[in-house]
Amino acid sequence: PHHLRGNMPMLRKLLRAEHVANSEFNIFQIVLQIVIELLLLLKKRIPVLVVLQFEHGTNLFPKTTNEDEEMFWKMTAALAELVHRERSIAGLILCREANKANPAVLHALDTNAFVALKGLSEENMLEYMSSYLDVPEQAIPNPLQLFIHEVTLGNPLYIRETLDQLVEAGHLVVARGSLVALRERDLEELDIASWRHTAMVSRTICLLESLDPIQASVLKMGTCFEGSFSLLDLAASRCSQWAGATYFDLLSLFRATKALVEMGILELADPSESGILNDTQHFRMCSGLTRIVGVSMVSDAQRRSVKRNALIARVLQQEMPERLTALAARKAVPHVPWYYQRALRSMT
Repeated sequence: PHHLRGNMPMLRKLLRAEHVANSEFNIFQIVLQIVIELLLLLKKRIPVLVVLQFEHGTNLFPKTTNEDEEMFWKMTAALAELVHRERSIAGLILCREANKANPAVLHALDTNAFVALKGLSEENMLEYMSSYLDVPEQAIPNPLQLFIHEVTLGNPLYIRETLDQLVEAGHLVVARGSLVALRERDLEELDIASWRHTAMVSRTICLLESLDPIQASVLKMGTCFEGSFSLLDLAASRCSQWAGATYFDLLSLFRATKALVEMGILELADPSESGILNDTQHFRMCSGLTRIVGVSMVSDAQRRSVKRNALIARVLQQEMPERLTALAARKAVPHVPWYYQRALRSMT
């Protein structure tokens, strides 16, 4: 537009990642005004669909994306007003977590236009696999259905990638329109972690690598257990039994485990699933894919060590609870070395 042409030098500098003297607020307002004016010019020729998507990857420092996300929702609110005002302009917002306080999200909730995406159900997965392989649903073996559900959790992209890898490696033979032949033994020996060229494995690796050191340690130790596990199982390998910082270590483990639950990597589990009858809270992996990739990052010796330490701690807790309680009370008493005591007496 003619009245905004004076801002072109500033836009060129921004596109070249050069420094601009204007404040961030002024830059945002100018860019937003230019986008709105261009949309108004374009809608005179053809109907317009405005798609707003906040790209979300893994980040070692999540706080660095807060400002970007805040700017995204500001622009979303401004463009939502334009969409409401202009009939020939429609809007679509794609995001991982919706800001329920944003006017655009509130309008979508009020008008039944808010769609929360989730993984396909088992029935829908079977229908999707049947359509993708071009075979009847009855021709898909049950072991393949269970395997796909455990690894992909209903993600359509992951379903396609898994089926393609099985077919490419010869574990799955498909005759279009009639039959699916599966070698069940191969499913147990599959090295899924080696599929690094796929989105399902590469995204999982990026997620694990972006975790804090304590969170990554908790996750990797958790992959050593077939079923559920507790904080005491993890503490048996990570926390010193005699150090004065034992309580701090346990608190760090609890905080890291709670963070993994909030991120959707771990979930609460029933202790009876592991054959343990106590009141200790247990956890387990939400996704079989996360467990498979996490196991590949732990050596055999480390896995055996974690399991052995957890088994010893469980046996001691079940067979000698009174002695362990007395031992914990004795360790809670501060220990002053004899040479400190002698130095203290000489000073007094």
